[in-house]
Amino acid sequence: MISATPLARKYGPQLEKEMRAILALPEETLKPLYGMMHYHMGWADPDFVPLHTYPGKHTRPFLLLLICEAVSGDWHTAIPAAAAVELLHNFSLIHDDIEDHSPTRRGRSTVWSLWGVPHAVNVGDIMFAHAYLAISRLREKDVSADRIRVAFTRLNQTCISLCQGQYLDLEFEDRAQVDMALYVKMIENKTAALIACATELGAVIGGASHAIVEHYRQYGRELGLGFQIMDDILGIWGDPRITGKPICDDLRTKKKTLPVLHALETERKRGKRTLRDLYSRQEIGDADVERMLAVLEETGSHQYAREVLSGYRARALENLEVTGIDNQAQQTLVSLSRNALDREY
Repeated sequence: MISATPLARKYGPQLEKEMRAILALPEETLKPLYGMMHYHMGWADPDFVPLHTYPGKHTRPFLLLLICEAVSGDWHTAIPAAAAVELLHNFSLIHDDIEDHSPTRRGRSTVWSLWGVPHAVNVGDIMFAHAYLAISRLREKDVSADRIRVAFTRLNQTCISLCQGQYLDLEFEDRAQVDMALYVKMIENKTAALIACATELGAVIGGASHAIVEHYRQYGRELGLGFQIMDDILGIWGDPRITGKPICDDLRTKKKTLPVLHALETERKRGKRTLRDLYSRQEIGDADVERMLAVLEETGSHQYAREVLSGYRARALENLEVTGIDNQAQQTLVSLSRNALDREY
């Protein structure tokens, strides 16, 4: 999502230290359980041998820390909340992989594909619990009780949103037709909610006013929706040498993304059903993909998705601007937001 190399150097070591402390092995008999968690986090191989590679982009926690720094000048107090958001994100990924039957993630075998569904469910559950314990560590940073209560509440609300979004995503798989507004609702819950939680918590812990907190929350929401639309575009038109995914992967797997929904609706209004018929086929071949691309071109669905993305980008940047905050951390947020919604991977 976000090119995080400078942020990784600045925030990464403290964030990793905090998460490793939270997920530290409590006793030797539980080594395989915590080993599975460490594997998923990128800290160990399938034999639980420690790895020393950088595990991921940590987009959400880095946004949280940047915003805390922008509003208060200090990001260190927010480290436990950043860890909580990242752990909650990873809990959702473990469960999503089970529900979606995904054998790989980040180029590695998923937890369930290596150790089975029962263990993977349990690993996700305990990571969920550790995310909430991480919030309680804000007390050690002298964060006020009121702000900690807000953090707990927002994390709970976000988890509910994630589950609601996943329900809609799963339910869409069996629907011949998906309403565009309901699709936006799904991605708002499944993708944007956790990013909005991260940006809001950064402002809350930094001590921002209610109005400023709300602008940062809205910024995260718009940014999250834009991220997903960008993913939708790249899932069809992205260069596989850059994205690391097969060409037109979303079409081959018959995903109902924004460009596809726009094409289906446009064809329906024109009394056509070419794309709908193609999506109803059991197997999708190269010739089918070419026909799908032709329909998307005829319906202007690529351009439509780009216009929607442009709207989310503009509203995200507007919410940053109206905070009236102007410092290095805020400027970094603006730059990263622009780059993230123009990315090719």
